[in-house]
Amino acid sequence: MLEIALSAFANFFVVIDPIGVVPFFASLTAGLDPVARRRTAVKSVAIATGVLLAFTIVGQPLLHYLGVTLGAFRIASGALLFLLAIDMVVVRESGIRATTPAEEEEAAHRRPDVAVF
Repeated sequence: MLEIALSAFANFFVVIDPIGVVPFFASLTAGLDPVARRRTAVKSVAIATGVLLAFTIVGQPLLHYLGVTLGAFRIASGALLFLLAIDMVVVRESGIRATTPAEEEEAAHRRPDVAVF
């Protein structure tokens, strides 16, 4: 049981990457007061925990219900990463890295919540 818990913790640590996220969080919340910064951090951690726990509990049964094997899921995710990599290497204008005029207009009228991104 301890081995499974340590393995899960290591996987979550790698997925969340708290050390790599610190500079992003510091720069995105630079203009906030300490209370708002703490509130944003707590909200971010709560949402990330909820999403990870939900997928941990529901992920395998959902894939089984849909008839998707783990191997098929790995192949599909690898194919998506490959297509994203090709898009990055070719350096063409796409919806992945460029915003549309509608997105820019929405961003101008809305205060961003950096807790969820």
